[in-house]
Amino acid sequence: MGEIIPKGIKKTWDAWNIRGVLLFSLSLQALLILVSPYRKATKKSFIMFLVWSGYLLADWAANFAVGLISDSQSDQMSSKFPKNNDLLAFWAPFLLLHLGGPDTITALALEDNELWLRHMLGLISQAAAALYVFAQSLPNGLWMPTMLMFIAGVIKYGERTRALFLASLDRFRDSLLSEPDPGPNYAKLMEEYASKREAKLPTQIIYIPEPDKETKIPDKTLNLNDVEVVQKAYNYFRTFKGLVVDLIFSFKERNESRDFFRQLKPEDALRVVEVELNFIYEVLYTKVQVIQSAIGYIFRALALGAILSSLAVFHYRVKKKGVYHGLDVRITYTLLLGAIALDFIALFMLIFSDWTLATLELIDENDESASARKKNSYSMKSKRWVASIFGVFLKCKNPHWRPSKCMENPKVQHHVLATPILFRRWSGSVSGHNLIRYCLKGGPKTVHDFTGWTRVCVGKIAQCTGIALLLKWFRETVYPKTIKRIIKGFLKPMASKIRDIWKGVSTPVREFVDSIGLTIRRWTARRPWSSWVADKISKSARYVWNLPWNLIDLLGLRDILDSLRYVSIDRFTFELWRFIFTELKQKSDYADDPETAKRISASRGDWILTDSDSNNNERRKLMRYVTDVKYDESLLLWHIATELLYNDDRQKFTSVTPPDQQTNHNSGSGSLPKKEKSDEKWKEWKERDFEEYDYREFSKMLSDYMIYLLIMQPTMMSAVAGIGKIRFRDTCAEAKRFFTRRRLGARDQEKACDQILGVNTDVEPVHVKGDRSKSVLFDACILAKKLKELEKEGKEKKWKLLSRMWVELLSYAAAHCRANTHAQQLSKGGELITFVWLLMAHFGLGEQFQINEGHARAKLVVGK
Repeated sequence: MGEIIPKGIKKTWDAWNIRGVLLFSLSLQALLILVSPYRKATKKSFIMFLVWSGYLLADWAANFAVGLISDSQSDQMSSKFPKNNDLLAFWAPFLLLHLGGPDTITALALEDNELWLRHMLGLISQAAAALYVFAQSLPNGLWMPTMLMFIAGVIKYGERTRALFLASLDRFRDSLLSEPDPGPNYAKLMEEYASKREAKLPTQIIYIPEPDKETKIPDKTLNLNDVEVVQKAYNYFRTFKGLVVDLIFSFKERNESRDFFRQLKPEDALRVVEVELNFIYEVLYTKVQVIQSAIGYIFRALALGAILSSLAVFHYRVKKKGVYHGLDVRITYTLLLGAIALDFIALFMLIFSDWTLATLELIDENDESASARKKNSYSMKSKRWVASIFGVFLKCKNPHWRPSKCMENPKVQHHVLATPILFRRWSGSVSGHNLIRYCLKGGPKTVHDFTGWTRVCVGKIAQCTGIALLLKWFRETVYPKTIKRIIKGFLKPMASKIRDIWKGVSTPVREFVDSIGLTIRRWTARRPWSSWVADKISKSARYVWNLPWNLIDLLGLRDILDSLRYVSIDRFTFELWRFIFTELKQKSDYADDPETAKRISASRGDWILTDSDSNNNERRKLMRYVTDVKYDESLLLWHIATELLYNDDRQKFTSVTPPDQQTNHNSGSGSLPKKEKSDEKWKEWKERDFEEYDYREFSKMLSDYMIYLLIMQPTMMSAVAGIGKIRFRDTCAEAKRFFTRRRLGARDQEKACDQILGVNTDVEPVHVKGDRSKSVLFDACILAKKLKELEKEGKEKKWKLLSRMWVELLSYAAAHCRANTHAQQLSKGGELITFVWLLMAHFGLGEQFQINEGHARAKLVVGK
C-alpha cells in the first residue's frame, strides 16, 4: 500500500517546519501589535476576526515551535537545509519573546485576565523547555546571545503574566482598597463617658459634622485644551476606576466631579469621558500597568538592551566563524531585527500615549497660589515644551465632526463623528435593530448618509490620478450613447415582452396547478390512508427546506447571521450627544441629596412623566406603560410605538426645509444654518420644524439602539432584560402573521405601520388573547394612538417626550447593567451606553455614592 503523504511533501516539511513556524510566529506578533489597537476603535467583523485569530494562533505557533525544536535536536537528517543545534538553541528564546506578546494586547476578553495562573505555569514550563534545548546544544558557540535572548524572553513573558494578574478583577479590586478603617474608638469613648456619668459629672457628647460637604454652584463654563482634557481624564480615572469592580465613593468625590462636569461644554465632556474610558481599556487589556512604572521602565530597557546586545554578538560570531548555513543566518537576522522593530514600535506607542502626557505634573494656569518661581522653573518650562509637542499629536485624536446629510431629508444635516480609525479611542458608532424591519426581512437602514474616510481617500486619489475625469467622461459620453441605447433599444423591450408572455401564461398555469391540487384533495378525501402519506411528505419537505436553518441554529450562528443581515450601524452625532448631556445635566441639578440621585437613576420613564415640565396630568395617562410593566416589556412597547409614529410622520418631515441652505458648520458646533439678526422666518422654523425633526431622529436612533442591546447584546443587558427575548420572539411571530396575511414585504415598511395603526383597538389585547403569548404588538399600537391624541389636542409634543423618554430608558439600563459588562465592551469598539454610564457617575447619578458623613468627630464635654 502506497504512502498517504508523498515523500516530497514530507521532505519539504522536515526541512521547513521549524523555519516556517518561526517566521509565522513573528508575522503574528507584527499583526497583533499593528492591528490590535484598532479593536477598541471599530466594530467591523474583519478587524475583530484578525485580532481573534492572531491572538489564538500566536500562542499555538510559539508552543508548537518549541516542541519542534526540542524534538529535532537529536535528529541528524540530511536535507537541503541541514539543521544546526547552536541555531536551534538560539531560536528557542525567541519563542519566549513571542509568548510574551506585544504591549497592545494581553487579553482578548476580560475573562482571559482570570487565567493569569495558567500563563505563569506556561512561563515556567516554556522557560524550562528553552533551557533544556540550550543544555542539549552544549558546547554552544552562540551561548552568549542565546542567554541574552533568554533574559529578554523571560522579561517579556513575565510582563504579560503580571499584566494579566493586575487586571484580574479580584486583584484589581484589592489594589483599589484602602487600609482597613475601624472608625473612631467607640468603646473607649463610651467607657470614658460611663465613668464620668458614674462620678456624677455633667457630661455630654458633641458631634462635629464633617466639613466641606456642601455643593458649589458652578459659576462659569470651562474651556479645556487638549492637554488639560487628558490630565483631567487621568485624574478622574484614578478616582472612578473602582466603578469597574462596584466600589463605593464618598460624596466629596461626587461633588467635585459633579461641579466640574456641570461647568463643561458637551463636546469637552465627551472628550474627557472618551479619554477616561481609554485609560480603563488599556489597564484591562494591555501591558500599560506593568510598563508605566519605574520598575517597568528598567525591565523594558534591560529587555531591549539584551536584544540589541544579542544582535551585536551574533553578528560578530557569524562574521568570525561563518560556519552556519546562509538561509538559517538570514532567518536569524530576520528574527532579531523583527524583535527590535517590534520593541521600537512599542516604544513609539508608549511615548506618544495618553499615559505619558497624563503623568507630566503641570501647574494649573488658573492656580494663583502657585509661586512665580515654580512656574518659571526650568523643569516646568521643559514639561510645558513637551506638552506643546504632545498637543500637536493630540489634535489628531480629537473628535472630528463632519456635516452629514440625513437620508430621509438631505436638506437637513447633522454632525457625525468622523475621526479616522488610526486616531479613534472608540468606534464612534451607534448600532440599531428594528423589530418591524426585521419581521419584514428588510435590510439595515441608517439615519445619515455618511461617507467613510476610505471612500473619501479613494475619491481624492481618483481626482489626482485622472481616474475621476475618465469616469466622468464615461458617464457623460459612453454611457448615454452606447449602454443607455442598448438598454432602451434591446433590454427594456425584451423585458417587456417577457412580462407580457408571463401575464398570458401565468393565469392558465395557476389554474392548471389549482385544478391538480383540487384533484389530489378529492382523491385523498376518498382514501384516508393517503392523507397520512401526504402529511408525512409535507413534513419531510418542510424539514428538508428548513434543514440549512436548523443546522445554523444547531451551530449557534443564528444571532451572528441576524446581526450581519439586519443590524444597522449609524455614526454617532454631536447633536445626539448634546441632547443626552443636557438631559443628564438637568437631572443632576435636582440630585442634591443621595435619595433624589438614587430615585433619578432608578427612573425608567416615570421621572419624565411625573416630575418635570408641565402637563403632568396628561402624561400620567402613559404611566401604565412604564411602571405597570417590566423593563423589557416597556422597551418593546415604546420601541414599536416610536417606529409606528416615525413612519406615520414620514411625509411631514421629508418636506422640512431650512429657510437658509447656506450652512456654516464648524467642528463641535451645532448643525443649525447661519442665523441672521432680522430673520424672523429662521426663528419660526427653528422653534417648530428643526427641533421636532431632531427629536424624531434622536428617538429613532435610541429606540433602535436599545432593541439592539436587548436582543443582540443579551449578556450586557442580562441584569435588566428579564424575558425580553421571549417577548421579542412572540411579538415578531404576531407581526409576521399580520404582515403575511396582507402580503407585505421588505419595501412596505411605511404601509405596514399604517396598517397596524389602522387596526381597531377598542378592546385591550389581553382581554382577547389572554396572557399566554407575550406579544406586545397591539399594546404598542394603543400607546402610539394615545401619543398622537396628546399632540392633536395640543397638550404635548410627542417627539420631544419620546426622545426624553428614550434617554431615561437608556440611562436606567446604563446604571443597572453590571459594571464588568461595560468593561467588556471597551475591547469591542465601545458602546454609547458605557459613555452614559460613566457620565451619570460624574454627574452624581447612581447608587455608588454611599459614604455620606464620613467620621463623625465626637467630643466629650464635661461641665463644671
